Amino acid sequence: MFIYPELNELLNEYNKVRTYTFFVYGVPTEEHIEIINRGLYYRVVAGTKIVKERTVLIVETIDEEQANFLGCYQGTKLIFAFAQNDIDGELIQGTILEGLEYLRFKCEFVGTRETEANV
Repeated sequence: MFIYPELNELLNEYNKVRTYTFFVYGVPTEEHIEIINRGLYYRVVAGTKIVKERTVLIVETIDEEQANFLGCYQGTKLIFAFAQNDIDGELIQGTILEGLEYLRFKCEFVGTRETEANV
């Protein structure tokens, strides 16, 4: 189970969700996020049978108060979720990092998590 309702809905509908979490030391705009999504689509989705309804993007801003509480820095957490198994995880990770670096954001890959319903 996830703390984000959108991810739980995806999990309930498709039974398995894989997430890729990134931390960005800054606040990307909607335009920045759209550029990342476009790059992800052209590099990953175009070569894979990804159904758009099976993907979710969570954008969470970490402000100063939250950063102090969590013992981290201010910035933005990006969680890309896919309800499919046939995706090249390294390609997804590399594409997102490359896009963020292209946009001149300092960022890091936090990790991947795969969750199955009723397990």
